[in-house]
Amino acid sequence: QSINAAWQNGQAAGAAGSAGVGTMITSNNGNPSFDFQTTGNSILTYATGTNTWTGVANTTSGIATDNGYMLFIRGDRTATPANNLKTPTTLSTTGSLKQGNYPATSIQVTTGQFATIGNPFASQIDFRNATKTAGIDNTFYLWDPKLTGSYGVGGYQTLTYNGTNFIITPGGGSYGTSGSIMNTIESGQAFLVHSTATGTISFTEGAKSNGSNNVFRITSTPVRSLITNLYETGATGDELADGTMTLFDNNYSNAIDALDARKLANFGVNIGTVKDAITLAVEKRMPVNEDDIIFFTVNNLKQQTYHLEFIANEAAAPGLSVYLVDKYLHTETPIDPAGVTMVSFSVNSEPASSAADRFNIVFKRYISVAEPSIVVYPNPVSNGILKLQFKNMPGGTYQLKLVNNLGQTVIRKQLDHPEGNSIETVAVKGVAGTYLLQVSSPDNSMQTIKVILQ
Repeated sequence: QSINAAWQNGQAAGAAGSAGVGTMITSNNGNPSFDFQTTGNSILTYATGTNTWTGVANTTSGIATDNGYMLFIRGDRTATPANNLKTPTTLSTTGSLKQGNYPATSIQVTTGQFATIGNPFASQIDFRNATKTAGIDNTFYLWDPKLTGSYGVGGYQTLTYNGTNFIITPGGGSYGTSGSIMNTIESGQAFLVHSTATGTISFTEGAKSNGSNNVFRITSTPVRSLITNLYETGATGDELADGTMTLFDNNYSNAIDALDARKLANFGVNIGTVKDAITLAVEKRMPVNEDDIIFFTVNNLKQQTYHLEFIANEAAAPGLSVYLVDKYLHTETPIDPAGVTMVSFSVNSEPASSAADRFNIVFKRYISVAEPSIVVYPNPVSNGILKLQFKNMPGGTYQLKLVNNLGQTVIRKQLDHPEGNSIETVAVKGVAGTYLLQVSSPDNSMQTIKVILQ
């Protein structure tokens, strides 16, 4: 079958045909096989060389492919770009069933690339039983049209392996909640994979799984995790737009490797974590220490209200507190390390309010109010102003020295602190990076604080 014979039901361009079957397929390339010419394309293939979606050339070519398509379905062929109808429809293809080992030559994915893969069988498959070489990351990605917060067109669900099962981020939509187990890919469904090193993927009869799902069902939630969900506030309430997950275990590495899941950008709003200039949907890392930071990137924000939901399960060791740092508002909001925390924020006309790096998570040693201490707040430091909070500290002269990672002293300053509590400020404009702040107290005791300048 051609694409036209299958999904356009063999109809001439723009002809409706029978109700309840087929769909209108549009393009901007002028080819007459498409139903209408529009500013975009409603049928796409994934170009591995550029890691982008691109429109297909025509609908008269064969529909069979190892790689699958992304198809935006308006409804049946009575739903056109002009009338905005939303109608139920059924799409079907015909041909010989694929059986045995498929394909005969394994699908190759080159280093650093994503690739779309189609489920070749008229059966649900279990991704744990797919035949993959070591270069293919143990992660797969599904497009979920029910992630309605992302401009109403859907978003990516990331399925990453926890050692036994694949767990989902952000969840919701067609699937279970964040962290739910989902190992299967449905008949007729395509998915994406990523390769850290050139590898191959193929399928055998052993990859098939019993059953099928229309709504994907859940089981358990992983331990030691921090799930971050981003909600848009719409006319009907909050809508899940995107999410990211960090998993903590001593068996993971803090370096990016094949266990981490790269971020596939949605067409609307996106949130991910950033490590070594790479955006991740799921990061698997070692448990955090004091002063560790999780950096977020959020983009395509509009001028409206959003909500960040943090679902934490033993995200920090005892004695560590967790804070959301808002660089635009210069605030730190406590995050429950073993519960759910909701934080609202707004985007306005100021560019800093929609900056991609507006938020991060910091982990700090918990200090009781009564215990004498000196802390840098907030940390990381922005706008070139370092604030020192003195809590129940003795009065006297304090010597400050800021040292860079080369051991060079870049700032020396003397502060006179009255006994008790106070906030002292120090101008620290300079090169962004990690520094050590040495504070010498009147009794000549020394405290060293790790400081990050942004």
